[in-house]
Amino acid sequence: MQDARVVETNPKDRGFNLPIGVFNGGGLKRDFTLREMGYPIEKAIGIFKGRNDTLPNTAVVSKVVSLVVSKLGGETLDFKPDDDEQREADAMIKIGGLFLADVYYIYVMARIEELGVDYEVDFACSDCSFTGKMIVDLNTMKVNTVQDTSVLRREVPLVKGIKHRTGLKKSVFIQPMIWANMVTNEVKEAGGDPGLMKLHFIRHCVIGVEGESESAPLTDEEMSSLRKIDIEIIGRAISEVNIGPSLIAKGDCPNPDCKTPFLARIDWDYDNFFTISSP
Repeated sequence: MQDARVVETNPKDRGFNLPIGVFNGGGLKRDFTLREMGYPIEKAIGIFKGRNDTLPNTAVVSKVVSLVVSKLGGETLDFKPDDDEQREADAMIKIGGLFLADVYYIYVMARIEELGVDYEVDFACSDCSFTGKMIVDLNTMKVNTVQDTSVLRREVPLVKGIKHRTGLKKSVFIQPMIWANMVTNEVKEAGGDPGLMKLHFIRHCVIGVEGESESAPLTDEEMSSLRKIDIEIIGRAISEVNIGPSLIAKGDCPNPDCKTPFLARIDWDYDNFFTISSP
């Protein structure tokens, strides 16, 4: 993202500081602390997965983050694996109020803290045709971070415009995705389809329109008035404002006669991401 208000870093340099942060005391607080993941937490995650197999896998991310964070933006969080349903719900609401970028960053840092930076991926070199398993370094993951909070609210000019409840509007205002919108049935129904996920983000990241104060999410009727070109324009702008970890790591082909650099997309599903790589 080419914007002076955003700085590119990585997990090694960023450490335990959120890409965006939580609003506390009139400003953004970014520090967080993790507790150790052990038998009780692993058991709680397994039980949660078994009881909630109809939810999107983002719900598992919420559960993991709620259990591993002990402090967040100067506030102590004391959610335990054996808490009752109400305490579990309170924890999920707390995590749901964070930005998507921050939830994924905590998730990545928890994995690095517990299992290290080595992550195994399937690899096929486009230059030398080497195939097999490859280890990439999670510390090479790009993490875009906010330097100026004004970047969190962005006006997006439209070509055709949107038929809003207050009339035809030729621009909208967007903000990064709030995590609570990532654990809904809409996400499950989208099934990872890029087009459906784009529409989901548009519905929940558009926070206002030209000439109006911030309003409720777009209605079905308003969404239906968007033309393809404006859907693409808004979708691209949202992808730029949803900063944080890229979930892509760097590596080099292990063939000593090749060593071609490559990028590897990280599978963040819990059962894949939170496993140790082969020696």
